[in-house]
This record gives sequence, C-alpha cells and structure tokens, in this order.
Amino acid sequence: MKLASLDNMRVDGKFLDKDKEIPEGQGICNSLLSECYDILYELQDSVVEETSDQEDGEDDHVETELRGSKGLDVVV
Repeated sequence: MKLASLDNMRVDGKFLDKDKEIPEGQGICNSLLSECYDILYELQDSVVEETSDQEDGEDDHVETELRGSKGLDVVV
C-alpha cells in the first residue's frame, strides 16, 4: 500500500475502525505516518542532490534503487 493511500484512510486526521470509533494506538499510527513522510522527503532530497552531481547516464540507476526501498515509490 502506498503512503498516500494510508494517509487518505484518515477521517478528520484520525484513523477510524469499522464502527467509526477511534482505535487504540492512534498516536502511534500518526507518529509512524509522520516519520514515514520525513523519510520520504529525505530520500527525495538525496536523489535530487545525487542526480545534480552525476552525469545523465547514471540518473536511471539512482531512480531504480529507490523504487524498491521499503515499498515507497520515490520518483524525481
């Protein structure tokens, strides 16, 4: 599942169960989601920095490496 798909499951910033109740661990879920976004932004920044330093022929290699990184699709 993509990160944005998980984020879109929230209603008014909260994850809800099938009975529309807030389940236990809400804070942990939101914290982990936030941490995932932080990691994603760090990866995107590192790709931009690396691609600006490399020649055009090596750009595809960097993009391919990051697509498989923990299931996150990072394409710059």
